[in-house]
Amino acid sequence: MKKGLPAWKLYSLEMDEAGKKIGEHFKSQGYDLIRVNPGKVIHDIEYFIPIVKKHVDARLTAKAISDCINTDSRVLALYGHGGYHFFTYGLLKHAGGLVDDMGYIHIDHHHDSWFIDYKTLSCGAFVKQIYYDTHVCDSKGRLLYLGNDGGASKDIWLQNALFGGELTEGSNLEKRLESMKVHDVYVTIDLDVMRKGEVRTAFERGNLRLNELKSILKKIKQQKRIISADICGFTETNLPYADPEYLVGNGIPSFEQSMKVYKTLADTIMEE
Repeated sequence: MKKGLPAWKLYSLEMDEAGKKIGEHFKSQGYDLIRVNPGKVIHDIEYFIPIVKKHVDARLTAKAISDCINTDSRVLALYGHGGYHFFTYGLLKHAGGLVDDMGYIHIDHHHDSWFIDYKTLSCGAFVKQIYYDTHVCDSKGRLLYLGNDGGASKDIWLQNALFGGELTEGSNLEKRLESMKVHDVYVTIDLDVMRKGEVRTAFERGNLRLNELKSILKKIKQQKRIISADICGFTETNLPYADPEYLVGNGIPSFEQSMKVYKTLADTIMEE
């Protein structure tokens, strides 16, 4: 470890309207939150909208984060649509300045380890770039996937994983955490890992309830030290992309319910 870790600093990344509303909500609730838009570094427009088949330069993504987040504190970044999940790459690169070695815990309905090349990212293709280009240099010992996409079990990069019901059964999680070779970890959460009635997201859902996800975070904190983290997934529109059935109709959570999820998870991560 380079030094003792400082206190948390909370950011909202406002690349889209959902991110802006998250920032406004947390400010209204009295949180000391810094509102930034790293998307403007990539494209000089108010809202940066990535397209599924249009990939983003990895180095520019890292620069976008470093330009907007100038702190030696631990960072918790809150943002909206899961289409921006590739910003985790830049956030983790930034966190690497706090410690000499760290692991990566990916909590998501999708494994996001599809691969394009070393220079480009997308919302479904940034985990392998994290493996190649950060402190997370030994996938089995430093990378843990917690989610629902069992297809990842065939991927050598994500063989340390728990799927579906395994996440909350017995001591499965504790054993997986023990197998990680590092004490310090970066945690990312895409809220599509939760069931439909818990939070509004743009993609198909997993099965976790809020109390279960909170319990997972507490177990992580019992065995590891979270050096920085991010939470994404909330959206209210189909931009940059979404299946409309995930955003309208019976059982779609309200804005207030979705913000309760963000608040509960953020408080759990940052509490000492």
